[in-house]
Amino acid sequence: SLYLSTMNLKKWSIFLPKSIAILLNVSGDFGKSLKLSTSITRRDVFWKSVGASSFSFLTQLMILVGPADRNANNAGATSEDELSNNYSTSYETRNRRGNRDALIAEDYWYMTGRLPPRVLDATPTNKNNDQTTTAGTYVSLNQRRPAYSKFAVSIDQGINSYKKLGNLLNLMSTSTFTSSIWDEASKYLQPASPGTLPSPIMDARIKMLLFATCMLTSPNNSGTNMEYLVARFYVNELDFATKEMSLAFADQNLPRATAAWRFGKDSWNSYLTIINRAIAPKVGEKFELIS
Repeated sequence: SLYLSTMNLKKWSIFLPKSIAILLNVSGDFGKSLKLSTSITRRDVFWKSVGASSFSFLTQLMILVGPADRNANNAGATSEDELSNNYSTSYETRNRRGNRDALIAEDYWYMTGRLPPRVLDATPTNKNNDQTTTAGTYVSLNQRRPAYSKFAVSIDQGINSYKKLGNLLNLMSTSTFTSSIWDEASKYLQPASPGTLPSPIMDARIKMLLFATCMLTSPNNSGTNMEYLVARFYVNELDFATKEMSLAFADQNLPRATAAWRFGKDSWNSYLTIINRAIAPKVGEKFELIS
């Protein structure tokens, strides 16, 4: 590895291209000398690499993101269903803070400033009008098969665990329960810690990102695969849902927990909708959506 001191960076700043400056995330006098705005430059570079025409298939379904107060919509709500619906609406329009809290920053929203739909259509009726596909991207079976063998089991375990958590929340909404059940629910979202493995749901989030990279990108294609960026977006949405559920469990707030679970279910299913398209019979079995 080549390490450059701050003084050397300043000395050689006039020779560095913008792409290197972005990777170094420079600031101060050096950043000013290049007259860079990283938030603008990263999108300029991205648009040049894929071409603006590549985004036409998503234009009709995208909406601009706006900040939202998560609790503002709950004013006047009385029933648990109303509270859940209000929480759910605020999730979609929340302030994403530049993806600073996301599992991975560079997703579709981060690169374009636009949102895919909350639920992706699992059965597009017209291939030529597919809302999430980039034409011309081919990933070899020799790359997809090992990836499926490596990650599919972990992802499937996460799906099954997420279903069980949903069943538990449904039971809590239809019957009386003791406070200890909140501890049981929290175990489904147990993060990794020294000497402790993460729960299947938490482990699956990382595996989903790695799996998407293997299934949707190719070293033979230097362009940007739109499916890949959208898949990343839905993993970030699932990650947000797990954080929201953890907060709801700590507050013993069932409407909030239920809304977050439903939001995570929609995000997980949308991810699976994209990834299943890359799973040919010679690769493995497609994932079942969460009902």
